[in-house]
Amino acid sequence: MFNENVIEEEARNLISSLGLKIESSSYFNDSIPETTGAMLVNVSIGEENNWKKTLEEQSIVKKVSIPGVPTILLGGDSFPNVEGLEFLSLTKKSSNLLYWIIGIALVLIIILFLVFRKKK
Repeated sequence: MFNENVIEEEARNLISSLGLKIESSSYFNDSIPETTGAMLVNVSIGEENNWKKTLEEQSIVKKVSIPGVPTILLGGDSFPNVEGLEFLSLTKKSSNLLYWIIGIALVLIIILFLVFRKKK
C-alpha cells in the first residue's frame, strides 16, 4: 500500500526500478486527493521478507504485507507478528485428533438415536 496522494505512475516507476513485476494495481485515483493505491508484486519464493523490508524503506510506501500470511488490523497500521506460525494441516498427527472427534460424534449420534427412537 502506498502513501496518500502517490500517483500510479510514480508507484509503477518505483516497482520497475527495483526489477519487480507488477501482477495487479488497484485503488489508485489520481483525480481524487487522499486516496491510497495498492499493488500486488511478484517476488521470488523465499525472498518475501527481504523484499518486504526493502519496500518498507521506500518513502512512498505506507505498508507492505505478504499474501497468504494472515493479517489482522489492530488499531490502524499495526500487524501481529506471525513469524514461526505454522498452517493447520490435516495430515500426520493432527489427523488423528480429527478422526477421534468424528468417531466420538458418530458414537454420540448412534446413542441418541437408540435412546430417542420411537417404538411401534
